[in-house]
Amino acid sequence: MMGAVIRDTLRESINRRMGLVLIVFAVLVPIILIGMIRIEHTADGKLEVAMKGFHSLPPEIFAQSTFMGLLGAASGFWVILGVFAAAPLLMSFLEKGRADLVISKGTPRWQIFLGRYIGVFALFAGTVFLMAVVPALYLWARTGVSIRQFLIALCISVFTFSTVLALMSVAAMGASHPALPIILAFVYSMFGPQLVQRKALFYQDIITWKWAQWLMDWLYRILPKTSELVVASRTYLDSGQLHSWWPIWSSALFVAGALALSCWMMHRKSF
Repeated sequence: MMGAVIRDTLRESINRRMGLVLIVFAVLVPIILIGMIRIEHTADGKLEVAMKGFHSLPPEIFAQSTFMGLLGAASGFWVILGVFAAAPLLMSFLEKGRADLVISKGTPRWQIFLGRYIGVFALFAGTVFLMAVVPALYLWARTGVSIRQFLIALCISVFTFSTVLALMSVAAMGASHPALPIILAFVYSMFGPQLVQRKALFYQDIITWKWAQWLMDWLYRILPKTSELVVASRTYLDSGQLHSWWPIWSSALFVAGALALSCWMMHRKSF
């Protein structure tokens, strides 16, 4: 049953056009990027790579710059598209009239919800990997530059979206319109970095009450570490190291808790 829900979610994403937008961009980016790359041999036999109209660079430097740009697109522009695509897909099966058709007595509601979540995540992850991995494989095949660090950094970036999607899922189960999950995602994207720097930004002058500081500390511990995950992905791309696993495992716990809460809310929801 869950597999059928996932397939239905992917089909619906194309019908709603946002999924189609993600797919079109995912195809166009590697085509344009590969078409602009020029790989040449210098007089001494060394490889040099350049974008059309720009100066040539050694393969390692060019690849690192390209990978950083692709990673930035995956954690920035692609997340924005993903948020707008996800919100209606997380809630469309709850619309009046459709819920009676989708939710039958013999089908566990948690399977329907998780199928929706996995379908949306698969759409995002699939288009991100198509957009970013194809150019990376091209550079690896033509220049021999390693793409291992880039692939791991990209996986961290995709995982970051799964935490945003889990946060949106909780809002979707308690909302009547897709606007609320979208607003929550963007508000937290602005509030999250400030929560990381809460001691320097707020504790000195603005929030001086101990109970309020305690509350913010626990908010930081519970909520996903999206900004720290973005930094971790870039750091790994640069150095091949993670300075701390805290953002990853704490965010993974949040995803598990948020999905469990969403499943419970779905089970309790009346139609």
